[in-house]
Amino acid sequence: MSNIQKLLSVVALGIASSVPAFAADPITIAGSTTVKPIVENAMQQFKKKNPGVEFAVGGGGSGQGIQLVSKGTVNIGMSSRPLNATEKTSDLVEHRIGLDGVTLIANKSNPVSNLTTEQVQGIYSGKITNWKELGGPAAPIVVYTLNSKHGTHEVFMEYFGLETKESGEGAATVAVHRKKGDEAYSTLPAKAMDEGRQVIAAILTNPNAIGYVSIGIAASIAGKGAPIRLLDLDGIAATEANVVAGTYKLSRPLLLLTKGEAKGAAQDFIHFLAGPEGQAIVKQMDYIPSGN
Repeated sequence: MSNIQKLLSVVALGIASSVPAFAADPITIAGSTTVKPIVENAMQQFKKKNPGVEFAVGGGGSGQGIQLVSKGTVNIGMSSRPLNATEKTSDLVEHRIGLDGVTLIANKSNPVSNLTTEQVQGIYSGKITNWKELGGPAAPIVVYTLNSKHGTHEVFMEYFGLETKESGEGAATVAVHRKKGDEAYSTLPAKAMDEGRQVIAAILTNPNAIGYVSIGIAASIAGKGAPIRLLDLDGIAATEANVVAGTYKLSRPLLLLTKGEAKGAAQDFIHFLAGPEGQAIVKQMDYIPSGN
């Protein structure tokens, strides 16, 4: 297959390309929408030093990134969750570029500041439906989640031992949850969002809402005065320092994946992201550099 045919096949899979029609051997990347902005920012910096290297970068979620790099469709897959047991049996090589914590958030007007693992399970499985059951106001809990394409969603579900089922499409997508081992799903659907910032925006305007997002993004927005609260989990504050220390357990790696060892320009780009300039970009985007 020619370079042009390879590129066309990548574009046909929905990868947004910035590659000229006759570029030779571009670096093709797809996967996590969490990692994608980091990669795009690093790509611009990398190209200043390597003007002959072109990129085709798309999203699709962690699962798709893992699948596409496993098939050799792209050079690099992006994932914001660990590989599962089945995926680890393949010849994928992990390159960790950062770390991220996941925090539950509520409106700052809500006095609830700490949740236990069991309480979170109860909220998302529909067994706890009112804030008064958690020491808050007598008001129904409005639940937000991220859609199942997101690594954040997968990490959250795995950590709390939850299962999810989605219905609807696009902005109308909703999800119901149940604790693993339970027979019935919750009868109260959660609004399934495309991005963490959409979850934050919803909670800013709804004092009875709860959702989950990246710690760095939530802390950055809260630090600018936005009325959101990062909730402690099992008595441990959701901070980057606690993620690095390992005391706050709800966290995930930010990964670049290659089929076998990286080679050529793809290897150079991964080394760039793992180096001082790339790690500075990770920090600037409110994530935790992998060297911490």
